Amino acid sequence: MMTAGSLLATIGFLLLAWSPTTFVFALAWIVLGTAIPMTLYDPAFATVTAVAGAKKARALIVQITLFGGFASTVFWPLTHMLDETIGWRATWLIYAGLSTLVCAPLHYFVLPSSKTYASDDEASTEVHSEKPLVPTQERGLAMILMALLFASNNFMLSGMSAHMMP
Repeated sequence: MMTAGSLLATIGFLLLAWSPTTFVFALAWIVLGTAIPMTLYDPAFATVTAVAGAKKARALIVQITLFGGFASTVFWPLTHMLDETIGWRATWLIYAGLSTLVCAPLHYFVLPSSKTYASDDEASTEVHSEKPLVPTQERGLAMILMALLFASNNFMLSGMSAHMMP
């Protein structure tokens, strides 16, 4: 998932760098909007949990979150500096190269294959050993509320993105 996301991000970055029309520019952001969730926290956390097991994964997830928090600290100023120095199209080309030559190989070669995941028996005993957080009869409502929460969050983030680009 993460390797495919990195390669899809490369396509999105290349489309952004090229974007001769508003349509291609919008298409590039749609491609990136698909690639971003394939490469960030959710698949990383799922991989760590599958490999290490639910209990051991907690400490690793905290470390991933800590290092992930530094990404904005580094890449926002770097992006600004590159944009000011070489322009926005060349900046996207650099990010396409980083996604292809750094991120995709790291995801492919460093992340373990599905063969090294914790066994289903081990994972299921760790995850299912606790009482469910939501009683069975309330799960339908809980799912509707979660869907509403995620949709509201994504609506807010997409609105911010649209206003931040100009």
